[in-house]
Amino acid sequence: MHIQVSSVSKHYGKAHILKEISCSIPAGQITGLLGPNGSGKSTLMRMVLGLGTPDSGSILYDGVRYSDLPNPGAAVGSLLDAAARHPGRNVRDSFSLAAGMLGISNSRRDEVIEQMGLESVAKRRFKSLSLGMRQRVGLGIAILGRPRCLILDEPVNGLDIEAISWLRGLLTGFAQDGGSVLVSSHLLQELQSYAHRVVIIDRGSVATESTLSDLSNPDSQVSVEADEPEKLAKLLLAHGFAVSDHAVPGWLKVQASNRQVAQIAMEHRILITSLGSQQEHQLEEAYLRLTQGEYSVHRTEVL
Repeated sequence: MHIQVSSVSKHYGKAHILKEISCSIPAGQITGLLGPNGSGKSTLMRMVLGLGTPDSGSILYDGVRYSDLPNPGAAVGSLLDAAARHPGRNVRDSFSLAAGMLGISNSRRDEVIEQMGLESVAKRRFKSLSLGMRQRVGLGIAILGRPRCLILDEPVNGLDIEAISWLRGLLTGFAQDGGSVLVSSHLLQELQSYAHRVVIIDRGSVATESTLSDLSNPDSQVSVEADEPEKLAKLLLAHGFAVSDHAVPGWLKVQASNRQVAQIAMEHRILITSLGSQQEHQLEEAYLRLTQGEYSVHRTEVL
């Protein structure tokens, strides 16, 4: 399901929160939503979910408004606030309430509770859960209706390393099956590990909408250490990649991506012992270049 945001503006009193925002959340891809605090991210996500009405512009799901979707809560799964559950209700009852509202069976409810690893806390009250467990409850309810879209605000907040890896796999598989994902995050390197594209907004306007590959610097270099650097250098040159000596003996500098170097080394059974790239920081550099957040203050001299 493709989501199209077209010229959306929103005022609250005299504050102009969104200014003619236009962007796409295509099917089959994970779109990252980035922006400084106060840039309008949360307002935009609420508008996408029909929790607010734009003063002008439109937001359409395959050409249809959210409110006109059949069972929109099932078609579009969302997590905006992990704490937005009744504190005295236990986990299973929280899922039961959501399942009843969406017309979902108890068997599906139990399946998701198990999938989220929540069986051991199913009878515990929500207020007694850790932040990570609350996040799991919210994510589970988001996928309960087998949605075609996922709208997630800071979904890795409070999750441990294993849960983050699981979530990454879930979102990647969801997109591969044709689902559309919009996810906001302040963890840029984590987002870069699975997102296909980003929308960066600043002060209520779109600063850029781009694929991650378009943000990448084609001249970025990979630094690689291998057991057979001379053999690897010849193979890389034969594939058309520029190779030069590194300042450290046994290392090479290559005009290629990490994946390209690793693929060639693997095919020829060359052991790579270290591999790094400037590309890891390119999303962060683009973000800082395109935004002026609360920490973008005027430079002052240190006396």
